[in-house]
Amino acid sequence: MCIAGPLGANGVLEAAANLPAVVGVPIATWVRSVLGLTAAPRVLTDALAAALGEYRVNPLRGRTLYLALGAGVGGMVLDDGRPLIVTRGTSGHFGHIDVSGGEADAPSTPTAGCGALEAYLGAAALRGAGVDLDTPAGLGHPALARPLAALARGLRILLALYRPDHVVLLGGVGLKLSPLLPEIEAAVRDGLTTAAPAGFTLTSGRAGYFAAALGAAEGDI
Repeated sequence: MCIAGPLGANGVLEAAANLPAVVGVPIATWVRSVLGLTAAPRVLTDALAAALGEYRVNPLRGRTLYLALGAGVGGMVLDDGRPLIVTRGTSGHFGHIDVSGGEADAPSTPTAGCGALEAYLGAAALRGAGVDLDTPAGLGHPALARPLAALARGLRILLALYRPDHVVLLGGVGLKLSPLLPEIEAAVRDGLTTAAPAGFTLTSGRAGYFAAALGAAEGDI
């Protein structure tokens, strides 16, 4: 099973903005008792599950950075399908990096902090700005310009840190931004550091909205 939030080495959920009641709970032990399972379930973050599900559908070679844009912002790095674990079962907390670029009125969230990528590009932030991504007209909404600029800044940071061969956008928001990929890539490459791989590709996921379900159903990782 997958869950939204970082897991400690003991399997305890350490944080979850959308599931506060189970923070501090040893997830595998709890689920095993609730469902009466004879074996402990494998528990992983939703970002890792989505990355594994997408890799199952489209196994890109080399290092791939999966950025999941949905209710929040998360992500994972896979090296030829193997997770790069840096901290708490993740490759890092991508949605919490500061992409404000010095904006005095940078948005914030209680968990991610001021200027975080998640504060610009989470679904709640977009809805609050009046952007409706469920209609084609939403992609042309003027309020989308600021979140897209923040996304470009965030991708430039992640490209320099992880040096991936590929970047794949996942999640409901990420998939709906697919028509804007050329515009997003152009903004990322504008002023991109030489520390980043010049030949990276930027695409949207192929597994659709069920990538995390596919990944949670995978075998050993």
